[in-house]
Amino acid sequence: MAPLVKYVISGKIDKASFQAAARDSIWRHQRIVRDINQVSELLSVVNTVGEALYSSDEPQEILDLIVDKLIEFLPVDCCWIQLLDEQSGQLNLLSHHGFTPEMKQELASMRLGQSLTGHVALSGKPLVIPDITTDTRYSLTSPTKAGMHSFAALPIGSEGRTRGVIGVASANDNQFTKEMIELLTVLGNHVGIALDKAKLYQQTKARVEESQQSEEKYKSLFENANDAILLADARTGYIIDANREAERLLGCPLREIIGMHQAQLHPQDKVDYYSTLFQHHTEEKSTAVIEAEVIRKGGTIVPVYMSSSIVPLHGRKLIQEIFKDVSAYRRAERDIRVKDIAMASFINGFALADLDGKLTYVNRSFLTLWGYDDERDVLGKPAVGFWHRSEQEAEVIDALKTTGSWIGELSAMKMDGSTFDVQLSANMVKDEMGKPICMMASFVDITERKLNEQKVLEQSQRLSATSQLAKTISSEVDISEVFESFAQQLRGLLNFERLSVSLIEGNKTRFFAVSSMVETELDTDTTVPLDYSATGWVAKNKTTLIQPDLAQESRFPLDKIRLKHGLRSSIHVPLFHKGKVFGSLNLSSTEPNAYGEKAQEIAEQLAAQIAGAIQNANLYTQERASRLELERQKEEWLHFTSVIAHELKTPLTSIIAGAELLSEELQGEVPEPHQKLVQNIVRSAHTLETNLDELLDITKMRSMVEVELSPLNIKGLIEQVTEYLRPIAERKEQSLVLDLAEFLPSVNADARRLEQVLRNLLMNAVKFTPPGGYITLRARKQESSLVVEIQDSGIGIAKERQAKLFEPYYRGEADRELFPGMGLGLALSKQIVELHGGRIWVESQPAKGSIFAFSLPL
Repeated sequence: MAPLVKYVISGKIDKASFQAAARDSIWRHQRIVRDINQVSELLSVVNTVGEALYSSDEPQEILDLIVDKLIEFLPVDCCWIQLLDEQSGQLNLLSHHGFTPEMKQELASMRLGQSLTGHVALSGKPLVIPDITTDTRYSLTSPTKAGMHSFAALPIGSEGRTRGVIGVASANDNQFTKEMIELLTVLGNHVGIALDKAKLYQQTKARVEESQQSEEKYKSLFENANDAILLADARTGYIIDANREAERLLGCPLREIIGMHQAQLHPQDKVDYYSTLFQHHTEEKSTAVIEAEVIRKGGTIVPVYMSSSIVPLHGRKLIQEIFKDVSAYRRAERDIRVKDIAMASFINGFALADLDGKLTYVNRSFLTLWGYDDERDVLGKPAVGFWHRSEQEAEVIDALKTTGSWIGELSAMKMDGSTFDVQLSANMVKDEMGKPICMMASFVDITERKLNEQKVLEQSQRLSATSQLAKTISSEVDISEVFESFAQQLRGLLNFERLSVSLIEGNKTRFFAVSSMVETELDTDTTVPLDYSATGWVAKNKTTLIQPDLAQESRFPLDKIRLKHGLRSSIHVPLFHKGKVFGSLNLSSTEPNAYGEKAQEIAEQLAAQIAGAIQNANLYTQERASRLELERQKEEWLHFTSVIAHELKTPLTSIIAGAELLSEELQGEVPEPHQKLVQNIVRSAHTLETNLDELLDITKMRSMVEVELSPLNIKGLIEQVTEYLRPIAERKEQSLVLDLAEFLPSVNADARRLEQVLRNLLMNAVKFTPPGGYITLRARKQESSLVVEIQDSGIGIAKERQAKLFEPYYRGEADRELFPGMGLGLALSKQIVELHGGRIWVESQPAKGSIFAFSLPL
């Protein structure tokens, strides 16, 4: 009851009390008026926000509008809305006002039950905190730093479920009244309803648009489909439409397809089967997919996958038939089967693994390599389990992921735990987009190859050592120096402190070469009696002698000397030539029992090569002496030839002059047979003179007579020599043709010597070309050389004779019988051309003529 009324009723009225009661009544009245105004304002806010909420169908617009209106009408500094993602259970900040960057980051996303807004979303009940700085339940830090004090969070609800939270905050304490909270609670329900309405509107709009676009989309898909599509009347079965792919599949245009019956698409013997099957599925309103065949125009049968279904279109019931041409698939399947068989029977191990390194496929060879019988014991297991060292697998996987491939050698572990070496070739398999899909690898067992490589390496070392010894034997340098180098190489193969080669000379043996790490009086060229030496023993028995411990068994006088200097074991290997021992290879070690079967095998192989090297060196020495003797005899013969040629030249000149004079004087005075005899004398004398000239030229060339080079018009020289020999060719009814380039550059040459070359080559062509044949002389510039060719249609030259043509005095048996001469012309021509810095060659086949050519540098 109001104080003033209470005092009036009681009758106890005094002035002071009455005035106090009156002031209290006025204050209460003002408060009621203020509350009424505030409620009126809040209702106005609800109406304003409500009208705005239902004016939009976009959820984000609705949320932004609510935040803007609340900031405009309510005494708050911050306002925000968080909506719940039902799948993830996260509260996501979708709209806000008055936030600092730190607040935005902290409230961006939180879980149900996290912080106070998370509790509101979880409980569905509003929460008001007069001052967050004193409330221990408030866990966020950024609003406090931003100066916020009072806080309120209200659930956004619809149909009994919480959709999110509306939050407000103020820098003042106790900012939010009961009425304001009730207003925000009502507003939260309105927001939930508005969001549901917007969602429903969007869904309805999408369905309408989808319905409007469905027909256009079907039309577009129909026209642009990768498969053939036919539409037929469901009652009659006649085709009313087809797409472009159907035209391609059937091989005929659309105008021919429309009006066809479905039965015409298939082979006659399959029509009833297809019709019955599709009739069943169309009545059941289901889609049938089967393998079928269609007839292409021209009669070709095409395999297809065919599906049939009922589709309503333009208010009409139609049968839609889709055909997928599977010709390429069938071929691909056939190819895949072949490849599967090939992989399964691949002689090398083959495997596939997924991206985690687990095996998904192995062939029979893989199982055999690793000692397994069943692929089930292997598939699904990590590839690392098949390697002897797991770090190797990690290296391979890393390489595949970075570079896409790896090739190398690995140590593998079999099922029984034994190890073996494999050559691995691995690749990362990628799809069309370049994305890795699996790993592929092939394996080759290289255990035997590794053993062979080791043997080859040892053999190579032995060959290298033997090669060094052969160099020592045939070298003119200090033999002990080179032999020491050989010994150093041999130490990589065998253990020894002393190495020597002993040669048998009569009844003694001589140390041919020695390399020793211990000092002994047995040095190079030391000789000992053969009967009291290990070399004598191996020569007599023709087998290797191993002395395991000289301290236990001293068989020869030299053994005491070896023991004195610390040598304990020895091996002596015979050196054979044509089944006879001519020496021994000797190795000694300071260790007892240093030489077993392996050392004996290496030493015997090495000894066989050393024996050959020594004999080859002896043969080379003998051959070199013989060659030097032949050179000396040849020089003496050439000197003798030169002297004889000069001696014959003088009387021959007189004979030629007298014969020519006699021929002129007897012209017409003696019978023709006598004249021919005199002419034969003249021709033979000239032939002999030519042969002597060539012989002298050859002897001069041995002393490298220098040619006199000067610029020469080669074209003029060729024409001059050709005209000189043309009458000789014409007498044999031969065709002599010049084929010269329009411009030939001048060359630096000796004109007289070059004329000899041209005469020799042309004269040979005339000689060896039968009557009625042809001879062609060509000349041209080719890069930095002048090339001259003389081609004939003569008898040709066998391949085996061509290499000897340019040797002095070489002539075939048939040439000697048919054509006179000494066989010096081509040898002389070769030397002249080479003196000019050029080269000369021949190209010929029997019965197909020859081409003699030479080149001169420009």
